[in-house]
Amino acid sequence: VKNTKVPVVVHIHTEKGHGYKPAVEDKEAWHWNFPFDIKTGNIKNPEKFEGENYSELLGQYLSKKVKEDPKLVVVAAAVPASFGFDKKRRRAAGKQYIDVGIAEEHAVALASGMAKAGGKPVFGVCSSFLQRAYDQVSQDLCINDNPATLLVLWGSLTSMTDVTHLCHFDIPLLSGIPNLVFLAPTNREEYLAMLDWSLAYD
Repeated sequence: VKNTKVPVVVHIHTEKGHGYKPAVEDKEAWHWNFPFDIKTGNIKNPEKFEGENYSELLGQYLSKKVKEDPKLVVVAAAVPASFGFDKKRRRAAGKQYIDVGIAEEHAVALASGMAKAGGKPVFGVCSSFLQRAYDQVSQDLCINDNPATLLVLWGSLTSMTDVTHLCHFDIPLLSGIPNLVFLAPTNREEYLAMLDWSLAYD
């Protein structure tokens, strides 16, 4: 279409993991992965972690709250596993779960509108991806005093090292926005207490 003199829309459909059967068959599990054996798809040197992690803790918490409050809506931008909202939890939440795809800007604007209408939106987003929605956080959400909860995930220094996934800029990014309360828990008890406070805040 390079040489055309009229407007043209090129729609390209991509397939995640194209050509690699395990990834094509289970796109969610293969959104990212540790080093693996190409023939089997098995993880090389799998981590042996025992106990709760914050993603699972958050998934349990939100699932419980969705059942208790019909106004609560969980919003994701293509990575619900980052806050423990697996397929089973998404199905159970039904209309109280919305995935906007890789569109963090839309997620924040949507959450603002839901909050304005009396809903209780909770948007979970990886720290580094929230920069895409800076204007929406400032202009759509905070200037309008709409009480939505943004879960800024993987904040601080984490194992993510790629330049697009450095998650330690969210506090300086957001701290200058008026009408925004930024909470940073240091342990499980604070985390759950802050979540309870956030969902009750109007």
